[in-house]
Amino acid sequence: MKEPKYLLSRGDEIKKQLDLTDDPSKPQKEQDAGVLILLHDDGESEIKVLLCVRSLQMRRHPGEVCFPGGMMDDEDGNDVRRTAIREAYEEVGIKETEDYVVLGNLPAFRARFGILIHPTVALLRRRPTFSLSQNEVDSIFWIPLSEFLDSTFHSTFAVEKYYMVHMFQFEEYPLTYGITALMCIIVAIGILEKVPNFSLMSNLTLEIMKEQQLSSLKIIRHVYQFSGNKSASHTPSMLVNAKKYLSDRPQLLDCPRCKNHGETELRFVNGFFTYLSFFVILIFGVTILPLFFLWVPFCVETFKDAEHYCPSCRAWIGTYRRLGKST
Repeated sequence: MKEPKYLLSRGDEIKKQLDLTDDPSKPQKEQDAGVLILLHDDGESEIKVLLCVRSLQMRRHPGEVCFPGGMMDDEDGNDVRRTAIREAYEEVGIKETEDYVVLGNLPAFRARFGILIHPTVALLRRRPTFSLSQNEVDSIFWIPLSEFLDSTFHSTFAVEKYYMVHMFQFEEYPLTYGITALMCIIVAIGILEKVPNFSLMSNLTLEIMKEQQLSSLKIIRHVYQFSGNKSASHTPSMLVNAKKYLSDRPQLLDCPRCKNHGETELRFVNGFFTYLSFFVILIFGVTILPLFFLWVPFCVETFKDAEHYCPSCRAWIGTYRRLGKST
C-alpha cells in the first residue's frame, strides 16, 4: 500500500528524532513482551499517543494504563515486533499496513518482575475502527505527548541508584505511571525536541540537563543506556511510597519487610464509614426499612475498610479507609 508523502517524510523524521532501529531488540527468551507505541500526527493538531486501560478482570495490573501489547508467544518466532503487532490487533483491533505503518524500535525497557519490554513505534495512517477485547482492555484514549513534559501533574520518587518512578495524575486522563510513563516521556522528548521541566534520573537531573544544555537526542540516548538493566526491574509499585493510592482491591507492590513483590491479600474490617452508615440507617431509615438493614454495613465489604497484607510474610502493608486518610 502506497503511503502519502507526508506520512513518509514524517515517519523518517520521527525515526531520527527517537533514534529508532530498523530491527527490534533481541528477546531474553524468558520474560519478553512487545508493545506498540502508536502515534497520531495529522500535521494540524498536537501529536498524540494511544494508551489503554487494562480490564479490571485481569489478574495482573488491573485498571492500569499501558500500551497495546503483551507477552511473546511461540507463534511470534522470537520476533518481539510481531508480538507487538499481534497483541495490538488482539487487544484493540488495529492492523498493520491498513491502520498504521511501523517506523522502528526503541531499545528494550526493563519493567516489574524482570519483564523485558520491547517497544515498536508506529505512525497512524488512517482513523481506525477500534475493537476492544473486553477481557483485556477496559478503554483506550489518545493523549497529547506534551502532557508528559509538563510538571503540573507529575510526581516522582527515586528507586535504587539511578532510577526514578514517574507518575502523572492527570485531571482529564487516567493515572499513568511506571514504565509506561517513562516511555511516553522519552517519546515526547524526542519528537517534540523539548527538555522536561523535571528530573528524569538521579544522574540526569533537571539541573544537569540545563547546565550541560543537552539536546533531546542526547537525553534519550542517556536513558537508553540504562533502560534494559536488570536493576530497573526492581521498580516497586507507587503504593509503597504513596499509600493514598491504596484501594479496596489487591495491589501489586513490594513488601517493606520481606521485599517480596506481589499482590496484597485483603482483610475487610469495620471502620469509621461502617459505623457512620449504621447510624445514618438507624436515624433516617428505621421508619421505612426493616430492622435487618441496620446490620448491612457490618456484613457488606463495600462499607468496610480494607487492610492490605503481604502474601509472603503476612506483614501489614497499609489500610485503605472509606473515609479519612489511608495509612
